Amino acid sequence: MTQKQNTLTKTGIVALLACVCCILWGSAIPVIKTGYRLMQVDSADTASQIVFAGVVVIIFYLAMVSAVAYTLWSVLLAWNDVSKVAIFGFVNPLCSVILSALMLGEVKQAFNIGSLIALILVCTGIYIVNCKKKMSR
Repeated sequence: MTQKQNTLTKTGIVALLACVCCILWGSAIPVIKTGYRLMQVDSADTASQIVFAGVVVIIFYLAMVSAVAYTLWSVLLAWNDVSKVAIFGFVNPLCSVILSALMLGEVKQAFNIGSLIALILVCTGIYIVNCKKKMSR
């Protein structure tokens, strides 16, 4: 039990697992948009988009992704301070932007100067929160 506790409290492991959760949570929009293209759903056909998105969200997002991500998140919260884990929630929008850029080919829109500044600020904030804990000990 001690070895497992030590492994799950290492900052690098916490960061990696929390980022996996954020990637899973952020994957819904790119998956739905990719599905529109694959199933040839017209962008003007709002009713078809809503039905298709609903089916994809129910099957993919709610059933599979949420189960994995929330289980992993709960394990992290069980072994770490809430502040150490919760701060990684701010990575979620950035993961969505990056996944959208990669999956949908929106690299030009996603990787502009504003997105890069946001990425740097979020990563800096996470670093400060996690380092501040170490310094105060």
